[in-house]
Amino acid sequence: MVRWITKHGFALNINTDLSYFNFIVPCGITGRGVTSMSQVLGKQLALEDVSAVLLEQCREVFGLDVVRCTVDELNDYNK
Repeated sequence: MVRWITKHGFALNINTDLSYFNFIVPCGITGRGVTSMSQVLGKQLALEDVSAVLLEQCREVFGLDVVRCTVDELNDYNK
């Protein structure tokens, strides 16, 4: 078992259909809306472009080496 690894995630709404959020309370937060990058910027965005910038920022901010792997490789690592 791998220790000292924190697993946490975040949601980044890029070109998301926000109408689905009318049926849930995201993260248990009431009285607040949900938005997306495309809504704020007024245009659709390519997932590949957003992903590239996000990975670069994670490398820079957290001092990480980002390694691509498959889900199976990740699952094997966590055993």
